[in-house]
Amino acid sequence: MNYNKQSLTYYRRFYRLAAASVVVMMATLAGSIVLGDSVRGSLADRVDERLGETQTLVQTGAGYIDDSVMSHPLLASAQGYLLCEGFVSVPGSGQGMTPVSVWGTDARSLAWGEALFGEQLARLLGTADRVVLHLPARGLMPAGSLFVSQETTTQLSLSVKGMKTAAQGGNMLLHGEQMRPNNIFVNRHELAVMLGVHEEEGEKEKSEGTGAVPLNVILSPETVQAADFAQIWCPEASGIRWKDGVVTTQRLFLPSGVTDVLQPQNRYLAYFVNKIQRTDDKTLAYSFVTATDRLHGDEAVLTDYAARRLGAAVGDTVEMEYYVQTPGLKQLTTRNRRFVVASIVSVESLAGDSLVKASFPGLTGVARCTD
Repeated sequence: MNYNKQSLTYYRRFYRLAAASVVVMMATLAGSIVLGDSVRGSLADRVDERLGETQTLVQTGAGYIDDSVMSHPLLASAQGYLLCEGFVSVPGSGQGMTPVSVWGTDARSLAWGEALFGEQLARLLGTADRVVLHLPARGLMPAGSLFVSQETTTQLSLSVKGMKTAAQGGNMLLHGEQMRPNNIFVNRHELAVMLGVHEEEGEKEKSEGTGAVPLNVILSPETVQAADFAQIWCPEASGIRWKDGVVTTQRLFLPSGVTDVLQPQNRYLAYFVNKIQRTDDKTLAYSFVTATDRLHGDEAVLTDYAARRLGAAVGDTVEMEYYVQTPGLKQLTTRNRRFVVASIVSVESLAGDSLVKASFPGLTGVARCTD
């Protein structure tokens, strides 16, 4: 007993240091646990703020899907949105344009000409009661296409109805980013019209929100399996038409993924070229040319109208001038290619073939080039 007491007395300084070390370690461990719980709770709160009760997210990528799929019981509790990027400005404020994420929602939430701010945008713009929304008017063409301008060319004047809180989904965000998003919510039908992906509607459709309108985001609080969603989706919902063994699209081009799956024997690509000429004084400017798998090598088929204008006959060589896009840059480069006339057909014989010429917005259905 004396030995123990003497040992405690002799080594008391070391025992105190050991006890202090244990206390420090326990305090550090407890602090780490508390901090971890706090961070975990903050991250969970941030996820809830960005996605709410979302369990399943469907994004269409560069394309759109018809909102008719939302009527299926599988998506009864889901919400469909038309999401794009844009800018807002406050008239008369002297402020510049603020980048925003534009969420197009259904007519039951917002009428035409109305908007809701997310929390972050409300802090930036304060009590603004009217804003101008600047949108990219690219229509059905892919955003990366040569034909799409990067400038925001469409403007929409909106009255601010109020603010959508974080609990109401005002801070929704679909990608990883620490900053809170500048969200603005507008009527999806109106947004689709302004983006050029939907036709103008009548007053009844505006007020009731009827009519098939494209969307590109679906958020569901239920777990939806890919196989289940595939059963309610149909090609027509993505603007792809199948009739009598012919596949066409409402978009400018068929996605390559579609043709890779279908592996069609006959593919058509229509293009608007600068000119076709046989000699310097025999030129046909601004023409549609259709490429098809039915022709090979440098073969070409002319209509009788084109042959007459060019003074061309079977076996003659014609030269086509057209634009191509410079790889990686949105610049046009002129290219030329020579073809040998394999045959000449009448225009009337092609009149019933809708595959010869695709529908190009602004070029189809007009009688003159000036139109």
